[in-house]
Amino acid sequence: MSLMAREWSNRIVFLLVAIGMFVALVIGLAHASGAELPCGGARSGCDLLSQPEHNRWFGVPIAFWGLGLYFLISICAMARGVIGTANSPRLGLAIWALLGAGTIASWSLISYAANTLGAMCQWCLASAVVMTLALLVHSASMVRRVPDPTPNLWPFAYYAGALTFVAIAGSAYGMRLASSAAAKPKPPAAETKVYGAENHVIGDKSAPIALVEFTDLYCPTCRSNHKWVVEQLNGPLKRKVKLVVRHFPISKLHPLAVSAAMLSEWAATKGKFEEFVHMAQRIEDKTSTPGLLWAVDQVGLSVQEASDLLNDPGARSKFLEIVQRDVADATRLGVQSTPHWFAVYADKTVAAAIGSQIRVLLASEGFRMQLGRIGP
Repeated sequence: MSLMAREWSNRIVFLLVAIGMFVALVIGLAHASGAELPCGGARSGCDLLSQPEHNRWFGVPIAFWGLGLYFLISICAMARGVIGTANSPRLGLAIWALLGAGTIASWSLISYAANTLGAMCQWCLASAVVMTLALLVHSASMVRRVPDPTPNLWPFAYYAGALTFVAIAGSAYGMRLASSAAAKPKPPAAETKVYGAENHVIGDKSAPIALVEFTDLYCPTCRSNHKWVVEQLNGPLKRKVKLVVRHFPISKLHPLAVSAAMLSEWAATKGKFEEFVHMAQRIEDKTSTPGLLWAVDQVGLSVQEASDLLNDPGARSKFLEIVQRDVADATRLGVQSTPHWFAVYADKTVAAAIGSQIRVLLASEGFRMQLGRIGP
């Protein structure tokens, strides 16, 4: 490989690593804050992999470990570009070893997620592909050594500028995703009413602690966290905590979310609210009415009656009013994204959490103290 080709290979490797840094930074910020990554649909697995138990190593999001590896490689590539590719064989070997380790680690994690968790995150896959391409390009540049001319510093501006751009762009986009979840929501005053006129309770209705969930039935993060909370209600929190489900459909993201919420209220009149919520969260086709009607059929309700309801403004108005009241209350309480949780304790104090932060809240010392006051 010629001197010029090898220099450009190093720059291409650096560019690929910079892209990998951007991806890792965005994933890390999203996982650290519990924010939802824009991903490939409800079955992509991004919502599952966003849970702390699946994305951390020694308490730190795995993406941040990847970010550190990318940064180390970028520094080596920068130094190699300034010193000269053939004048720095040890740096070349170091980059090759780091890229090899990163490639093996990336594909191992993807294999684990796919085979063990049944999940596939497109952002994680993109990072693995970038790492692999960088390894291949760098390996090709090491085939033949040709002495380089005297080292110069002009490439430093290129490398430093690229790193600065990645840091700014990645941080800006990652913080934008995390803005609704990274900042701890302000809990409402103790006397603030977070219950609605239509209470849908899951669990023991006499439980002294209530978790109020504002949810969008088409939200994948809502699905995974709702399922986890229900498991806790049937396990260690049984008879101590109940779940109150309220609506906050986000039509800009999920155009049929309001219709799903209305049908859940209709299902409630048939004694099927909880069953419909669980089934609606499993709908694969979230862009057309047949998906909703599939959920209706799965819980044993009349598909024809549900279809007539959706097509009759007068018939659905009373259910729409319930949903709108929930949305109005949620807005008054400062809810902006889903799932948004309020824990109402026995002493009427209130705590709040967004998204996957509910898991942190339920494991917190304050929550455990509230449980301790209830007794065994």
